[in-house]
Amino acid sequence: MLLKTTNLEKGLVVDPLLYPQWTYARYEAKKIDCLVIRGEDFIGNDKFDEAWIYNCLQHTDDPELIIQNAKRAAKIVRLFEWVDIPPHEGHPIELTKQNLDQWLGKEGSTIQLARSGCYGKAYYNIV
Repeated sequence: MLLKTTNLEKGLVVDPLLYPQWTYARYEAKKIDCLVIRGEDFIGNDKFDEAWIYNCLQHTDDPELIIQNAKRAAKIVRLFEWVDIPPHEGHPIELTKQNLDQWLGKEGSTIQLARSGCYGKAYYNIV
């Protein structure tokens, strides 16, 4: 999503996974830096206009800490996550509307999706 933005002055991707070099070249061409670290370990020194968290918190150890790090690093946090999916391999966390609302400090919305390869209950919020 960040690669599709226009008029981006500076961007940053935080992801613990390693990707092929061509991926990093695409980010570099759009002035997007990449930190290969866990969101739990991110301590941003810059203040960003926005932080985007989408479809990643189920894969983490401490989603609340990641949200707090994002809130500290950005004026606005936009979040999209699948909720009410029981933990399983690769997804150790079950996210709920209740815990996301609590961690964000603001009530979000949910919607049931069933199209374009997206099936399930989605949560979204802007803080």
